[in-house]
Amino acid sequence: MKKKRKGDILQVLTEFEQTVLRRKPTMEQMIRDVSLMKFRIKPIQGEVSRLNFQNREFIEAVWSLGKLDEFYHEKVVFLPDKDKSQFSHYFDSFHKRLQDELNHLNLKREDDPETSALTMEIFKVSKKGKLN
Repeated sequence: MKKKRKGDILQVLTEFEQTVLRRKPTMEQMIRDVSLMKFRIKPIQGEVSRLNFQNREFIEAVWSLGKLDEFYHEKVVFLPDKDKSQFSHYFDSFHKRLQDELNHLNLKREDDPETSALTMEIFKVSKKGKLN
């Protein structure tokens, strides 16, 4: 019976990836969605204002992370406690893959070759005002 639950959980995540993450909307719609997701950028090192945040890959990565976060909070409340651990494990794998994509993006502006190294934190303000 446990294998069936693992399969069901994995199937739900696979279906999410195929129906949402692989079928992204237009760039304009993703930008609107990201602004509604209430992401914030906190520079830790470097000058964040010199970066190109209209980079398609950046928007797609942040949009995907936001959609994954929404999916998690929507589904986890309906899972039995015994399945939440397995769901969280699969979710963490997805999340790490998307974060790695985000970490490897080149956000330098083409007209600004002097952009130095930058470290920043991207976080989401939840509906309750808490940070995610």
